Amino acid sequence: MTVRSETQNLSPRRRAALRLDLEDRQATLITALYSLSLHHCLEALQQLRECADWRLDLAAPSVDWDGDDVSGPPLIAVHGRLERLYAVNRALARLEGDDYGCCARCGEPIEFDVLRGDPARTVCSDCLF
Repeated sequence: MTVRSETQNLSPRRRAALRLDLEDRQATLITALYSLSLHHCLEALQQLRECADWRLDLAAPSVDWDGDDVSGPPLIAVHGRLERLYAVNRALARLEGDDYGCCARCGEPIEFDVLRGDPARTVCSDCLF
């Protein structure tokens, strides 16, 4: 795998736009995780108050803070957001280097429009499948 040192599709202006998008996604995920944690803590306290049972069902399906149905345990919703936050943080760390915007598999540049849709993406469209 050869990583191109020149990323023809990422001018300083485009990098700045992607950085702003990544930072916005990072803040949104942190806020969602905080809200989701707060929501589940309040839900757990409500369970305790209603049934006076010290055992909490952490695997019970719930509704997250945004009102979206969580199709499984609440911890799965938290885990998914943590994984996305980790990907965003890695992308922010790579943004300053020459390898950001290059496919981790083949080394070819990832199209700017693709990165604009998912700035944490690490593979090009050809290597995705």
